[in-house]
Amino acid sequence: MKDKEGYLLLEKEFVFHGFNFKLVKDFEDGWMIYEKSKVDRIHKKYELIKPKKQEEYIFNGKKIEAKWVYPNNNQFGRTGFDCVSLDVAIDRHKEIIKNKEHEEIEEKLRSEELRIPNGKFTIKDLQKANPKLNYSIIYSKVKELIDQKKIKNCGVKENKKGRASNLYIKK
Repeated sequence: MKDKEGYLLLEKEFVFHGFNFKLVKDFEDGWMIYEKSKVDRIHKKYELIKPKKQEEYIFNGKKIEAKWVYPNNNQFGRTGFDCVSLDVAIDRHKEIIKNKEHEEIEEKLRSEELRIPNGKFTIKDLQKANPKLNYSIIYSKVKELIDQKKIKNCGVKENKKGRASNLYIKK
């Protein structure tokens, strides 16, 4: 069976290296859970995977069709995960989705314009002026602004506790 783009879909059930694989859950975002079991054993494991597209190619003079492929061993930890139970696999998927959403939010915040205070300021002052951004994003933006020669380091501010803070100013 093929998808709408013409790629062969993964089999719902197959045998590989003495293991039986059976599709248990197919998520809308492309992730899937397969039940993995040995013929001679009762114990089952689950694999959360995200198949990838493999383009059509010629091998030993034979045309291999474009298809979706199961992650290989090197891809486990990124697009494939061994799980001891179905619940663990589902929880892992939820965690992946949550992390992806967090990364998208972080990326959106990184691209947000930085509000720079007038006069001399510290990174802490920038944090107060940009409350949505965390310290690490502000720190990297300060480095970029210095490289772009939009701000410059103009000294240090002595603090009552801890070490001195760098002072910056618009150019």
